[in-house]
Amino acid sequence: MEKMRMESKDIRGTNIEKIGELFPSVITEVEDSDTKKIKKAIDFDALRTLLADDLPAGGGGNLIFSLGREKRGGYLKQKPQ
Repeated sequence: MEKMRMESKDIRGTNIEKIGELFPSVITEVEDSDTKKIKKAIDFDALRTLLADDLPAGGGGNLIFSLGREKRGGYLKQKPQ
């Protein structure tokens, strides 16, 4: 029987490669502080510049959901009037 490898895949590296295929100009190289090796990274400022036309005005548009509010809202719905 073959033993299972108890390692997770390098999702971060895979995602950087995928973004690099779509936007090659946003990939940069940085030195890993632990291993001192050069690795690929994303220049988020360059990515933001490339996508500037597709972002909402003011940089907002992110939805934030708060579990606390949802719980409170559910409690208020059940409270007798």
